[in-house]
Amino acid sequence: MKLSELLQRNNTKEFLYSQLFAFFNIRLENKKDINNLKYFYIKSSYKESKFAKLDLSKHSNLTNQSLKDFSGLDFEINGNINHQIKIENDLNLNIDEIFDKLYKNIQNYLFSSELSEDEIEKMFLITIFGLNGSVDFNRNLYAVDINKHILTNAYFIKYYKLILNINLDYINLNFRDLQPEFVNGIAMRSTQFRVNLNYFYNTAKDELKKLNPYKYEILENNKIEIKPFAKTSKKDINKMLERFDFYGRFILGKKGIDINELRKRLEFDKEIIEEKTITKRKQNIITIAKNYLDDECVGCKDIYNINDRTFKTRSGMYYLEIHHVIPFAKANTDELDNLVKLCPACHRALNPNRAEENYQKEIIKNILENSNESKEFSKNISGYDGYELIEYIYNSLK
Repeated sequence: MKLSELLQRNNTKEFLYSQLFAFFNIRLENKKDINNLKYFYIKSSYKESKFAKLDLSKHSNLTNQSLKDFSGLDFEINGNINHQIKIENDLNLNIDEIFDKLYKNIQNYLFSSELSEDEIEKMFLITIFGLNGSVDFNRNLYAVDINKHILTNAYFIKYYKLILNINLDYINLNFRDLQPEFVNGIAMRSTQFRVNLNYFYNTAKDELKKLNPYKYEILENNKIEIKPFAKTSKKDINKMLERFDFYGRFILGKKGIDINELRKRLEFDKEIIEEKTITKRKQNIITIAKNYLDDECVGCKDIYNINDRTFKTRSGMYYLEIHHVIPFAKANTDELDNLVKLCPACHRALNPNRAEENYQKEIIKNILENSNESKEFSKNISGYDGYELIEYIYNSLK
């Protein structure tokens, strides 16, 4: 299969599956291939399990056909428990450019689709964990490695933004980089993304059955091992957000790190994943935006002093409001890349018929200039740039 074929957009659900499976499961044979990428693989690999009754070696063909039928991708058997697709890099893109194309295709589809939050959540869970994830009954987790050969800073940021489409109360990041064995070059295992097993089973077991009957049987025949919901907690998602942010800022790609200091700052040994009160995705996204985005108004920061446009809250942070650059009512625009912080004056000025046309367009222009993420999102969704993009966003306010 050629990369150009993989990236060819269409409006089917199978297309979204193909982009998601590729984004979360691309593998390279060797990290040095990243600089001369002639081809790469989408892989599914797993181990024989004592928890399954099926003879794995006799079910390779069945599993391979299930992978093909479910994903729409032409998997081939590579050994008894490995399946893969070889993708020719006919576009001569580097690895970050490939992930950028996949990311934009996923964004574009989610924007225009009528999929429910529950459907989207299931799709993300199965494409993240279904091909290469493994069960840990002792810790009540389903976990998958984020392959170290492709884990660039740019990829990690996109990975982080995409997983916001699943329930953040039940996920966590296990970065082995803070283990002494990793620092000493003894066991340099990949960073691991993990999800509560009870949540995964209850949400995505039907999809797993269609994708990989062998993995499904491991869970279904041993569901008594899956621990029930723990007592609910009112803890928010800040700890998880801090963990992802901490990894990106202080660990990923860094050399000579002081693991003892970082472990202490992060309370590395106290990490748990428990069942929590479910939070709706929209509330999650707004909370994340408040933590993730810089504390500034992107509509007027180059014109006014922030103290003249808003005030500080009791926590000492400036009061700023979250704004959808492309309005939420227009489509599924509840994405982190579509959110910015505005002062109350700019936010209200962008309400329909609240301010003069040229002033609203000036604020939109400033937003796009000051927030590259929202600019790229808007360009990808609309197909416009420059003045036409400003017009598109202005007309969507109405």
